Amino acid sequence: MPTSYNGWSAGEGWSVAGGQLEKLIVAGEPFAPGVRAGDVHDVLEYVANQIHLRVQPVTFGHSADDWGYSYRANVNNPSQLSCHASATAIDYNAVSHPNGKSGTWTPAQKAEILKILAEVNNVVVCLWGYDEMHFEIRGTAAAVATAATRVRAAGGSASGVQVSAKYPIIGRIADTYRRVGPAVLGVPLGPEVPTLDPVGRWQNFEFGRIYFHPSVDGGNAHALQGEIEQCFKRLGCEPVVGWPTTDESVPFYGSTGRYNHFTGGWSIYWTPEVGRAFEVHGRIRDKWAELGWERSALGYPISGEVEQADGKIIQRFQHGGVVWDGVSAKVIE
Repeated sequence: MPTSYNGWSAGEGWSVAGGQLEKLIVAGEPFAPGVRAGDVHDVLEYVANQIHLRVQPVTFGHSADDWGYSYRANVNNPSQLSCHASATAIDYNAVSHPNGKSGTWTPAQKAEILKILAEVNNVVVCLWGYDEMHFEIRGTAAAVATAATRVRAAGGSASGVQVSAKYPIIGRIADTYRRVGPAVLGVPLGPEVPTLDPVGRWQNFEFGRIYFHPSVDGGNAHALQGEIEQCFKRLGCEPVVGWPTTDESVPFYGSTGRYNHFTGGWSIYWTPEVGRAFEVHGRIRDKWAELGWERSALGYPISGEVEQADGKIIQRFQHGGVVWDGVSAKVIE
């Protein structure tokens, strides 16, 4: 059987459907078509999510920027099979870290990445100095299994945050807790509890909360944090806003803003320039989306909806507003 240069078995035609691969998605961005299922997936998923959260947000919507398995030769040494051929590598924000260039990460970013790699017992390496988009498995199956067990553990985390055994984290909420990162959410403040819809669940953490409903987003749980969480609570939580369909995400590469989308056509957006998170929904949200969301001339929301004396609904943004008159939504100065 052929092997990639890191010693892991490789194969042509691997797929998620065939069971060899497992999808790897970070903040909605797929590392297509996936990576090796099982321990390798869990370790690479942890690394990619932590880089996204702690170092550099993943570039969204760029199919040539983030990827996983590909049965091919090593670009830098064509006599060997690439680690992508064994589905044991990912490339992260490739446009920003092109092959053949060094110093594409700042010293502070590199230092944080090295911390993340240490959290998985250094079974993942970055090819510093010449292929800095590339993160690959370097270790035996047993070593990778140990690292995967570490990042899965409900009683602790790879980053050393100890989770109280008094409040276990289980099921899909545990999956999201691992993906977002214990260092980001902190320890649980209570057990998983049912929502008003008794099939749903949520759990509170030091720095956020995670919601799960089996009929939302394929049964994936999603995390709310910071000002977005505060806005969600202010509005009345899931009975009003709906269930989160994303984790807190970065709108576009280089943005300092954050957002979550929810069922029922709601979104909550935050940017440090505004300081407070605000919801956008209904026809006003539709109009804002049509214009280009936060990248439109309007910018981010700076208020919720306000009903005027004449019955019209207005919402203010950084550089203007949108008014709904019961028939159509229009941009105003």
